Amino acid sequence: MKLTIITDGSPEGVKIENLLKDEGISSKLYSSYQIRWGNWIDQGDKVTTFNSCTAIKNTSDKEQVILILGKNHINCPRRIKPGKKTIFPIIGRMFEHSNGGTDIIVIDSISEYKKSDREYFVEYIKLEEEYRIHVMDGKVFFIEEKYLPKKIHLKKYYKVKRISPSKLKKISFNARKDELFKEQIYCSDDLDEFENQSDIIIRSKEFGWRLRRTDLNYLSSNEKDKLVTIAIKSVYALGLDFGVVTIGKSLDGKFYALDVDASCKYMSKNCLDAYVKEFSNLLLKYDNLMNRKINVTIGADPECMLKDKDTNSLIYASDFFGKKGLYGLDDRSIESGKRCYPLVELRPQYSTNPRDVVESIKYILKMIGETIDYKNIGLYAGSMPLLDYWVGGHIHFGIQPNYKLIRALDNYLALPVMMIENSYSSRKRRIKYGALGNYRLKSYGGFEYCTLSSWLINPEITTGILCLAKVIAQEYLNLNEEFICNYSDIRAFYQVNKNYFKDKVGKILKNISETHTFIQYSKELRPLFKRIMECKEWDETTDLKENWSIPSSNEVYKQTLRCFIPKKKREELNIKQGSTITIMIGRNKYMVKVYPKDDFSPEKDSLVSFSEDICKEIGIKGDDCVGLWFDDKDKIFRAGPILGILSYREEDPLGPFARQTSLFKKLIKLSKYKGIITYVFTIWDADWKNHQVKGYTYDFEKEKWIKRYFKIPNVIYDRGDVYTEEHYGKYFTKYIDYTNKYDIKSINSLDCINLTNDKWNIHCLLESDERTKEYQIDTFLYEKDKLLKDCIDRYKHVFLKLRKGSRSKGIISVEKLDDRYCELTYKNLHDQTVKMKVNRAELTSAVTDLFDKFDCSPSDYIIQKAIPLSKYLGRKFEIRVVMQKNGEGFWLRTCMVARVSGKNKKFMTPYEEYDIKSSVVMSTCFGDNAEKIVEDIRKASRKVVELIDNKQIQAGEIAIDFAIDKDSNVFIIELNSKPDNLLSTIGAYKMRNTALYRLLEYVKFLAYK
Repeated sequence: MKLTIITDGSPEGVKIENLLKDEGISSKLYSSYQIRWGNWIDQGDKVTTFNSCTAIKNTSDKEQVILILGKNHINCPRRIKPGKKTIFPIIGRMFEHSNGGTDIIVIDSISEYKKSDREYFVEYIKLEEEYRIHVMDGKVFFIEEKYLPKKIHLKKYYKVKRISPSKLKKISFNARKDELFKEQIYCSDDLDEFENQSDIIIRSKEFGWRLRRTDLNYLSSNEKDKLVTIAIKSVYALGLDFGVVTIGKSLDGKFYALDVDASCKYMSKNCLDAYVKEFSNLLLKYDNLMNRKINVTIGADPECMLKDKDTNSLIYASDFFGKKGLYGLDDRSIESGKRCYPLVELRPQYSTNPRDVVESIKYILKMIGETIDYKNIGLYAGSMPLLDYWVGGHIHFGIQPNYKLIRALDNYLALPVMMIENSYSSRKRRIKYGALGNYRLKSYGGFEYCTLSSWLINPEITTGILCLAKVIAQEYLNLNEEFICNYSDIRAFYQVNKNYFKDKVGKILKNISETHTFIQYSKELRPLFKRIMECKEWDETTDLKENWSIPSSNEVYKQTLRCFIPKKKREELNIKQGSTITIMIGRNKYMVKVYPKDDFSPEKDSLVSFSEDICKEIGIKGDDCVGLWFDDKDKIFRAGPILGILSYREEDPLGPFARQTSLFKKLIKLSKYKGIITYVFTIWDADWKNHQVKGYTYDFEKEKWIKRYFKIPNVIYDRGDVYTEEHYGKYFTKYIDYTNKYDIKSINSLDCINLTNDKWNIHCLLESDERTKEYQIDTFLYEKDKLLKDCIDRYKHVFLKLRKGSRSKGIISVEKLDDRYCELTYKNLHDQTVKMKVNRAELTSAVTDLFDKFDCSPSDYIIQKAIPLSKYLGRKFEIRVVMQKNGEGFWLRTCMVARVSGKNKKFMTPYEEYDIKSSVVMSTCFGDNAEKIVEDIRKASRKVVELIDNKQIQAGEIAIDFAIDKDSNVFIIELNSKPDNLLSTIGAYKMRNTALYRLLEYVKFLAYK
């Protein structure tokens, strides 16, 4: 029959074509075939083709190559969209790579990127070795390494871009080949110096590098396997039947697929001969497959998992099953200890008839049901029956794999099955498992296809999928049309974007139904096809015992209380797996059995979790993780810590805690990453007698506040009212007695809160120390009416402030207009600004009337000199500095924010002020002098918190408000132990998170010490 070779006109392609003709391979073939060598434009015949037009086109866009490799879980340089957070240097390239990498440039900064004309960018990886791997139909048949001759002309060695001036003096180099070069010879020792620099080395023919065949004997067997696997997967991922993969080995020993090409350039004679031999073998192999049909044997090893139906928690399969037999433990264990196995796999008998395989599965499930004969133990399948536990439905085939068979399984099995999978869990599974083209060779000479999730959901789905697999295995050479062809298709598959494939599914099923083998299994396939066309998702929450009619007894399986501890944490605390330990949570003790724990993320690798029964009792979810430490004082393990945010409830459109609602939600969310149990409570919610609190937490899945019982906190974050016995009676007394008795820590103690709540106490504290006295404004207690007149005569303008006021409540401005009159300015009870012109003789009377309106007395007030403030765009402003203690108990300055008043306003109120970055205000107002003033503010902040510590006042978070007068003098206005989080209002969300994380680290410090 006919063999057509369509080349790109390259010398290599022409040689291949001529040599295959000389071999006379066409005369040995019974069917027609077509080989495309780098040509995706010229049309060909509709016959079995090796390297489709679409696949070759994929390799022509090198950015798409990187995207496709990455999406298929193949290690390659990350494609980068440069921005402010990009870590430089990066590599810039063109979509179509020029000869020998002459399009490569190194980019050191965002400004260089903006000037660059390159079309896409990838991360910079420093490589020590590069290989060229030749692959055909899933087999590596020729390997070359790139090397540099012992002594070379410098013109043949080129380092991209950055060559230092000192090197330029040493180097004479000109890229134009028609010009003369000053000859300089460098030995390999010289090149080592270059390779230790951060610039990239281009290993190509144009820059002096050569290729030589290698057997990779100097690599370990593990490294060889990784190299070969990356090459085979890369060629397949691009849709090719044969191709060349460039792979680099980094300095840390990792292999990266750098590029994939649909044809080879610069071939040696040995390489050329290898291609001719492999093409001949390929054609004869497929001709044999095409004309000698065999009845394919299929089997499977689908996985499922056990759950407690009452608590929805995992039950380890290793608690019931062994490793061998018709059903047994899947090889994946929790950690690497091979002691706790979460999954059980079924191993039905192989058969050429998929119906027999289904009958074997029914028998095995019945046997499993007899082993776990408890009414509360369920058996579950799908993609992810339990969060972060993925299960697969591997199907075995008793024939050798090839790219066309695997590609048919991807397009005609995995894609239709994806249409009925649970979208969410399937998408999560594909992050780690379920890659396209995923298969493993087996010792019996066949392979297992590993892309599918566990399809054991019910008999109908199981039967349909196994019958579909059988049809594809028999007919794959007649199923040539592909539907997962380019990056968009691949991305849609991994994202489980069912809408994207809706217009293709009908054609897929039509192609299958037109095959000869389909007729044998049409009865089993039609219900499956109907489900696929309707995109009717299977239900992973249903028990397989119910779906497969497996009876259960009424006996209940009871598990011991369990704590899941990662290996790293067990070693740190000297805890043995399987042992029983006592853990205190709040004021309650629990005897728990220790189990291993999978570390799913770096931030949780030192955290522990509990069985559902404990979680329910302590008020957390089963997937929540908490810290664990040993209390040397009480000689017991403690879990948590538990942070109780003491607040007040207030019905408000912003939420149950008014303006603080968003802050509390964020704290609860970030606490989960730190292993801290956080809830909000009021002073009335605590049941001190029973060591519990009925507090509030936020359910981020249901997006609502939930009220439930929690254990007593280890640390309290007071964000509520000013609590006193006068106002809260026995509730306050019980609160103080309990926290003192059980040594419950506070971020800010009651002494600290009482201090910062009284402006006169603040003034006295700061006035008592020479280091802070210089930042004070003249301040007096309002003791006598005469004092007010004296201050007016002396300062001309003063403020009367409530000692225990906040947010400008009750503040009165008194300004002398002339010898006879003064002007009073204040906010009335309706928050309206009122101005009064009063006779000096009537001043004290007018002020006393205002005191009465505010339901206050003169002793509630202080008199403070008004200072002529600097203004930002005509508005008054203050600089707020937030000081926080970190996880080691040391003070750090977290942020500085400018609070700007309303236009022409005398007072700073939360409803009229707006907040912006302090750097903007300072540079606008003070220019070159700004940094000096800022440094003065920093020093003053440090002095304030050091003074608080010296007075042995427990504090972990203090906000200090500064004013700056027209002469650039800095003054402390007040201290605040319950500051608003202003960072979100200025868009500094990263810094806001830093502030909250710092607070949480201090919580851990207080709990652990």
